Amino acid sequence: MCEMVVSIESSPVILAMDKGRCLLGHSPQCIKGKPLKMLQGPETDCVLLESAIVNAGAYLAAIQFQVVLYEKSGRSKLMVVSCSPCQFQGTACCSLTLAFSACVTLASLAHETSCWALASAQPPHLVEAVSERFQDAFWRTEAETIGRSLPASMPWIDDPARLRALLRSAAEGCRAHDTMAAPAPSFPTPLAVHQPMEIACVPVVSAPNSRIEHVLVRFSHAAPPRDPHHQRRRRDTPPPRSAGEPFP
Repeated sequence: MCEMVVSIESSPVILAMDKGRCLLGHSPQCIKGKPLKMLQGPETDCVLLESAIVNAGAYLAAIQFQVVLYEKSGRSKLMVVSCSPCQFQGTACCSLTLAFSACVTLASLAHETSCWALASAQPPHLVEAVSERFQDAFWRTEAETIGRSLPASMPWIDDPARLRALLRSAAEGCRAHDTMAAPAPSFPTPLAVHQPMEIACVPVVSAPNSRIEHVLVRFSHAAPPRDPHHQRRRRDTPPPRSAGEPFP
C-alpha cells in the first residue's frame, strides 16, 4: 500500500509520496512533481481517475474504485484507489491510497460454487443476489433475502457489528474474513448456524476500471481448533492388533 498527495486539477500533479516506498517501480524522488499521467496507459480510465480526484476535493468525500495503472516497465496492474480530501502546505489537495487489487468481477460469480450472498458496498448493505447453497444452508429464499440488509437478515450472527466491519473493509477494497459463532437460538434455525462460521468478504467490480459497488460474502464452516494433545495421544496409543494376534 502506498499513499501520495496530488493536486486537484484536470491534470493532477504528484506533490508528495510515502518516503522509502516505491510505487509501480517509481521511487519517491523520481515521481515527485511529475504528472499523474506517468502512471496511466492505454487501458486506464483517465476520466474515472481524474474525476474522482476532483470530486473528492470538491465534495470532501472519500471515493474507492479499481483502475488499471502501469508499472515503470510498462506492465499493467489492477489497483484499488481511495481518494479523500486533504490539505498540503495550506492548499486543498487529494490524498490517494493505492494498493494492488483484491477485487473480483461480477462476471466471475457465474463460476462461484460456494455458499454466498452479494450485497451492496454501501450501508445498509442490501442483498442483491444469493446462491442456491445459501438458500439451502440458511433456510432463506431469494424473495425473503434480496432487498434486505445482510446483517439484519441474519439474526443468528452473534455480533452484527463485526459483520458490518467486514463489509466496510471490503467496500474499501480489502479482502476481510472472520470467524463468528452463533448464539443459542430461541427459535427454529437451520443446522448450519449452530456451528462457528467462517465469513469472507471480497470487493466486487463490474469492470477493470470501475467503482467498488458490491461485496461478495462467502460462508463456510470454520475449521475446528487444533488439539495440541492430539498428536501426543496418537503417539501414546498402541498400534492396532493384527488379526489373530493374542491378547497378553
